[in-house]
Amino acid sequence: MDSKAINGLPSDKRIKIVFVLGGPGSGKGTQCAKIVEHFGFTHYSAGDLLRAECKSGSKYGELEKRLLSRNQGREDDNVETIKKRFKVFIESTLPVVTYYEQRGKVRKVNAAKPPEEIFKDIKAIFSSFQQV
Repeated sequence: MDSKAINGLPSDKRIKIVFVLGGPGSGKGTQCAKIVEHFGFTHYSAGDLLRAECKSGSKYGELEKRLLSRNQGREDDNVETIKKRFKVFIESTLPVVTYYEQRGKVRKVNAAKPPEEIFKDIKAIFSSFQQV
């Protein structure tokens, strides 16, 4: 193995990690599927990973039961649950965005447009990654 390799990858090969963040229902899953298809990224959804872990029967399935017993499970989405999820997004995610935005690491996309127009903006951002 080349002494300049890191974790089996050539040291000149930079790994790009991208976090796609947005409020509940903002289209993250839709756009991530397009990013995977168009740019070849691998997609890891925290929610999907947690749901798979719960289905596996692991001890972390206590977490799912607890959330469901509090009427905050995705299957029970209602106005109150959506408000709570949005509050958690504001309190937990926005400080992280602010932190990285201050370091010039955030690219924002207006998610209020049709999905095809949103992906045009995303393609422009991801295309600039490939040129670096």
